[in-house]
Amino acid sequence: MKKDLSKFKQDYAIYTPAISSAYSGFLSRPDNRELGEKLTWLKPNKPFFYPCNLYSAGHVELDPEKSKESDWFIHNRDKENTLMIGDSGGFQIAKGKLKFDWDDEYGKSANETRMKILRWLEATTDLAMTLDYPTWNITNPDSPVKDFNHCIKGTLYNLDYFVDNQANPDTKFLNILHGRNNEECLAWYNAVKRVPLDGWAIGGPTKFQFVDAVKRLLLMRDDGAFEEGRDWLHMLGLSKASAGIAATILQQVLREHVNPNIQLSFDSASPYLTAAFGNFYRKMVVKNEKITFKTESLPKSRDLLTCEECWPHHNPLSDETIMKDLVDEKQKYLWKTSGYIYVMYHNTYFLCTNLEEIQKDFLRGKESKHSFPRNLLNLKEVLNELFRPGADVDKIIDQHRELLNNCVSNEVLKRDEEGTSRTFIKFFVENQEETISEPTDEINDQISKQDYVEGTKEQLENLFEMPKDKPVEEKSDLADFFGRSQE
Repeated sequence: MKKDLSKFKQDYAIYTPAISSAYSGFLSRPDNRELGEKLTWLKPNKPFFYPCNLYSAGHVELDPEKSKESDWFIHNRDKENTLMIGDSGGFQIAKGKLKFDWDDEYGKSANETRMKILRWLEATTDLAMTLDYPTWNITNPDSPVKDFNHCIKGTLYNLDYFVDNQANPDTKFLNILHGRNNEECLAWYNAVKRVPLDGWAIGGPTKFQFVDAVKRLLLMRDDGAFEEGRDWLHMLGLSKASAGIAATILQQVLREHVNPNIQLSFDSASPYLTAAFGNFYRKMVVKNEKITFKTESLPKSRDLLTCEECWPHHNPLSDETIMKDLVDEKQKYLWKTSGYIYVMYHNTYFLCTNLEEIQKDFLRGKESKHSFPRNLLNLKEVLNELFRPGADVDKIIDQHRELLNNCVSNEVLKRDEEGTSRTFIKFFVENQEETISEPTDEINDQISKQDYVEGTKEQLENLFEMPKDKPVEEKSDLADFFGRSQE
């Protein structure tokens, strides 16, 4: 029996952390499972419980039985009270990080990979994305994906393969949509809509370029794509507060005009990438209608080796986490692997709770304690106009084109090489240079050069040997890290 998703639905768009396989892999080792029980948020009896998460097939052991050991952390969740969304790993296949026979992509070997991914999704997740050939890699001369038509052909084959071979009827599937512009978005949707699944996922740079996004959503509405039972819409690669609120506004409009049960969700790997590059989320700054998730570098002072003080930044375990236990003088960058894992826990707690707080506060309207940008408030009015029956869509779009394309992004959305949109107007950023909730261009270059692949034991050790921003310091002032004022 398929899981009832209604218990997980909220009045706001739900942020789902894309749990790193480095995090799960480390805490799934038999000798680390006691720590894994401590650093999990996937059980209601834990001090930090967060039910909705995402995990990808892209870097994991795909054998379902072996996965129960290698990803014990994920399988050890409270399955009744958590929702695990599964990413099928299309990105990793397109990048060549997941074994796939491109020389015979519809033959026996490639189909074996498809089957492994399908069985893993069925065994591990509740709501999973179908396997796609994403469009973002087309322009890469080394890409096995050659052009847009190749993306469509491969994705349709994968769709039919999943439908024909699904063995576990309890797993719900999301039909994933891509496209680099309006024409491609509409062509992709029109091609895949013949396969009715349980909901939708949207990737690529156009999801919050509302001139294009609205046209696709209106077409989907008219086609009955959001009818009862097909009412989950996931957006890939977002963690900015502004984007989350825009998703909540869109959910409100779709619930009012299309389906009262529709739920939006969005994800990012920011908590884990931020930690892997030596940073932690320190505080949320609210000032002048802007909200900043401020990060800082982890201290590299050898004074930490004897430091008996607790981790000074709030999370449910901070009062019992001693700083000297997170570091080791034998480590190149001082911090133990378990120390970085702890920072990932802290970052996950910080981002999940703060994004949720911002969403809830936005729903309070005039009673909210924060002042939200007027453009986002105007967005709701315009979207309501567009979704009203009989609306003159072209006229309304022409009147509000600047708002629709700039309410979340004030420039053409840029994409990193992973196809994740990551440049948004800094409605919620006090100081762009101090905010690192997504990887910078420099970090993206490092990921490419270091062949950033998570998961296996050997790769896991290598993950934390990537260049950090500060060398180990013999002595340094830790007053700022511990929140003490300077003498």
